[in-house]
Amino acid sequence: MRILIYKKNKLIGTSGGIEKVISWFSGALSKQGHEVFVVTRDVQKGDLFYPLLPEVKFQQLPIVFPKWRKLIGKVFKQILPYFNQDAYVQKAINQYFSIIQPDVIIATGVSDFIDVCKYTGGGAYL
Repeated sequence: MRILIYKKNKLIGTSGGIEKVISWFSGALSKQGHEVFVVTRDVQKGDLFYPLLPEVKFQQLPIVFPKWRKLIGKVFKQILPYFNQDAYVQKAINQYFSIIQPDVIIATGVSDFIDVCKYTGGGAYL
């Protein structure tokens, strides 16, 4: 089974409880024979505080929306889709999720769950 664990941000270099659970849980699932992906939109550079097993695939989606596009988008996002941040993020996440085609997506918090539902078409992958 292909399992995707998604944490929107604050995963790189953070030593909190959910980060430890992600490391432990992804390893346990991998040892049971599942193909596990840990995915984040975190733009921070660096390593995970809690290491993942080599079998667990880690992907950092480099979704950076420039500030000038964000400012223009607040005014023109309905008229000019190029400036719509939600559409930009949705396209990037959908492309990555369609490549992986996970059987299960695990969101690590409420904002992560909203992110997954919002950007996958309301639960198309859930």
